[in-house]
Parts: sequence; C-alpha cells; structure tokens
Amino acid sequence: MSAVLRNLHFGFTVSNLERSVAFFRDCLGLVIHERGHDLPEVTAHFVGVPGADLNYCVMRAPDHTIELMEYLAPTDRIRLNSRPCDVGFSHLSYLVSDLDAFIQKAALFDVYPVNEPLSFPSQGCRGIYMRDPDGLTIEALQNIPKT
Repeated sequence: MSAVLRNLHFGFTVSNLERSVAFFRDCLGLVIHERGHDLPEVTAHFVGVPGADLNYCVMRAPDHTIELMEYLAPTDRIRLNSRPCDVGFSHLSYLVSDLDAFIQKAALFDVYPVNEPLSFPSQGCRGIYMRDPDGLTIEALQNIPKT
C-alpha cells in the first residue's frame, strides 16, 4: 500500500518567469531554492507535451514550496482565463499582517484586487482575491477580532 508522505510543491505556469519570481520573492517573501532548465526531451516526456521546453524556479516559504515554470515551447501555448467558479480553478492563500499595505505593495508587481476587501467578523478575518498578469489568483487574509 502506498501513502502520501507530504506535499512537495504547487506548480504554476507563468508567461514571464522573472516577473513572477520578483513578486513571490519581493512581495511575498519566498526564497529561491533552485532555478533550472531540464533537457527538452526530458520535459516533453515528463509533462506529456511534445516539444515542451521550460525554465523553472522553485521557491520556498516557511510552510510550502512553489514551482514557477515559463514554457519556451511549444509555440501554440494558450492563456487560461478561468474564473473561481470554473472547474480546475486554483488559488494560493496567504495570511498577511496588514491587508491594505499588502494590496499597495502587490500593485507594484501588477497584482491587483478583483474587488474591494471584505470583512468576515464571525470568522475573524478580512480578505481579498487578487490577480497577477497571468491570471494567477492570490487570496490575502488578515486576522481581525471576532465578533
């Protein structure tokens, strides 16, 4: 019998690796663990996409790891434009100390709110969904006193 031992990472395909690395490093505080480029034939076999070629960056936070991937090929790539209600949609959620300051800082990296923040007093938090230029959704939450 096989059992899951732990989560290793969450992976996200981005259009501009350097821009995304800057956001996760300089705004969210993740640390670069590894950068690389595998042989295209290895990448194509592993991901099941003929001709696939990519650069990647693995970044760590205290409690999770993400892998950002910028595909160089194939050339017929598309950009997904999914909504939170669409099957397969995903998001990352972070607890921040100051939601308003986080929103301001994220804007420096072209990451913007989809709407104004909402307060959830019974749950003791205030939060917002934000999107980066690739459509990656970041949920930011700040603790507030429960009522």
